[in-house]
Parts: sequence; structure tokens; C-alpha cells
Amino acid sequence: MKLFLDQNYYEMLDLKPDASPFEIRHAYKKMYQLNGEDSLASYSFFSPGERKQILLILERAFHTLIQEDTRAQYDRTLIEAGVLRE
Repeated sequence: MKLFLDQNYYEMLDLKPDASPFEIRHAYKKMYQLNGEDSLASYSFFSPGERKQILLILERAFHTLIQEDTRAQYDRTLIEAGVLRE
């Protein structure tokens, strides 16, 4: 299993590359709740600073994937890196 910071945005949100906007929103909300300040699930694993960093990365992932143009650009970088197939 990859470390969180070594994952791409799809892996972080547990999404397939063809995920719909609805699926992206749902996955983001789920991961935000799992890693949020009030989450007992992540409380013992991460410091407040680490949780804040994780939430910022999840927010960046959401905003990248939810917008069609930024998602297409992100997908191109993954294709060039050999992570995704066209």
C-alpha cells in the first residue's frame, strides 16, 4: 500500500479515473469526514498539523478533479507518467 502522499488524487479519494462529478463529491465528503478535526478515526494516527495537511491535499484533489479542464490536464500528466492509460 502506498503512503498517502505518494498516491495520486484518484487513489487518495478511492476513485476510478472515469468517476462522475457526483462520485467525486461523495468521495471527497467521505474522506473529509474520515480525516477531519472531529474524526475519532484519524485522531490517534495523525497530529493536528498532519490532519490539516491531509485536508488541504484532499481539497486540492477535489478542486482538480471536479473541474473538467483541470481534471483533463491532471489526467494528461498521469498518462505521461505512465500511471493512466488513454
